[in-house]
Amino acid sequence: MSQINNSGKVLLTIDVEDWFQVESMRSKFPLSSWSTQAYRVEANVDRILSLLSQKNTSATFFCLSNIAEIFPEMIRSIYAEGHEIASHGHSHQMLDELSDNEVRMELKKSKEILEDIIGDEVYGYRAPTFSIRDSVYPILEETGYVYDSSLNLFRHHDKYGSIDLSNFREISKGILECNSSKIKVLTVPTLRKLGLDIPWGGGGYFRLVPNFLYKKGVNNYLKKHDFFMFYMHPWEIDPCQPRVRGIGLGNYFRHYNGLRDTYKNLSSLLSDFQCVSVLESELLLSK
Repeated sequence: MSQINNSGKVLLTIDVEDWFQVESMRSKFPLSSWSTQAYRVEANVDRILSLLSQKNTSATFFCLSNIAEIFPEMIRSIYAEGHEIASHGHSHQMLDELSDNEVRMELKKSKEILEDIIGDEVYGYRAPTFSIRDSVYPILEETGYVYDSSLNLFRHHDKYGSIDLSNFREISKGILECNSSKIKVLTVPTLRKLGLDIPWGGGGYFRLVPNFLYKKGVNNYLKKHDFFMFYMHPWEIDPCQPRVRGIGLGNYFRHYNGLRDTYKNLSSLLSDFQCVSVLESELLLSK
């Protein structure tokens, strides 16, 4: 059995959305079609919760409030098992497609829905497909959020957002604070190799890279950082989900590569590293 790496913490985060709600499926499944789709999210979240219980691990679940309205008991179950509920917005629309006022409504609506369901405060937010922009941070503060986890440091993805880093100060490795608000920004990591930034935070990259190599990268990152931000989605442990054609070869590969091994590899990651939720990590309390 592998030894648990105690040199730093893996912040385990789950973006709660269903297979047809991801950006790569948007052309086939617009928001207006969601109510007619076959939801698979409950069963996949149940499997993740069971695994987390076995491993005595906590996680942060960034939840679409659209999903929460349909499955409130699922959200309550996540919370009742000691995990953090955070916001992933309401409609999974890319922020660069919304005005600031529309973003404000999304942030306010999702926070209110989630807080009404769990009877507790929601502190964190993650933008759909990491589509953050500078003007969102003051709105996050205005609508009552404490931290954001939308800044993916990989700069060569066609959907990820970007910010002007001169508007932020680094308060520790991996945590920034916005100069125009008090929002803490927990970044999604890249590895630096041969002068290149390599995406390593999770999702499709976790499914693409061999598990032994992925864990080696996490271990190396933790030697220099207090935490490693890991993310995934419930549909990534579901190899039996519908196969959708006509979304382009790139999108098809991004969505379906490695699905059969994700659950096994997640279990291995949880065994080898100390994994916690954002709130349980207490990283925000000392800043």
